[in-house]
Amino acid sequence: CSAYSGIIEGKADITKQPAGRLGGLEADIAGIRLNDISALKSSLNRQVSGVLNGKVNLGGKALLQSGSARFTLSDCKVELLSPLISLDQVSFTVIEAEVSINNGQIQLGKCMFKGPQLDGTISGTVVLKHPPVKSLLNLTGMIKPHHFFLAELKKNLPPSLFPKKRPGSSGFPVRLTGTLEQPGFALR
Repeated sequence: CSAYSGIIEGKADITKQPAGRLGGLEADIAGIRLNDISALKSSLNRQVSGVLNGKVNLGGKALLQSGSARFTLSDCKVELLSPLISLDQVSFTVIEAEVSINNGQIQLGKCMFKGPQLDGTISGTVVLKHPPVKSLLNLTGMIKPHHFFLAELKKNLPPSLFPKKRPGSSGFPVRLTGTLEQPGFALR
C-alpha cells in the first residue's frame, strides 16, 4: 500500500475475535515521510521529520507484545521543547537502529546516529505507556559533539554539566532517563 508518500509492502494477520484486531504484521517500509504523520506529532507533542525505511515484524496477543524491527531514518529533525542555546531542533543525516519488543518494552539493541551537530550510539530500554509520551526511558550511549557545537554548548551552559575529563575519541558517555514527554539528559 501507499502511505505517507512511501510504500509499505507485507502481510498482516487480522483476527476474527475481537473483530478486526491486528494479530501480526510483517512489512518492508520504504520512503515513509514522518512529517506527514499527524498522529506522530500529536502523540510525541513535538515535530519530527525524516524519511523512514526498514523491516518490521510484530505479533503476540497484543500487537506491541512482541516483535523486532530494523530501520534507517534519513534527513531527520526533532523539535526540542526546551531549546538548548539557540538550538530549537536537533538534526541527523542518518539514524540506523535495531529494536526488539517484548511485553510492552522496547529493547534498543543498536542505534547509531550521525548529524551536523553530533554523532553517537545509544542502547537501552523504553517501557511503553499510554499515552506514548509517558513511556519511560532508560538509555545509555556515547555522543561525539562536533567541535563547533561543543564550543557553543560550553559558552552557553554551566560548566557543571560537562564531565571533568576530556572526551576520548569515542566522545562523552550519556544517559537518557525520564519520559518521552520530559526526558532527562546527563553527561556521565
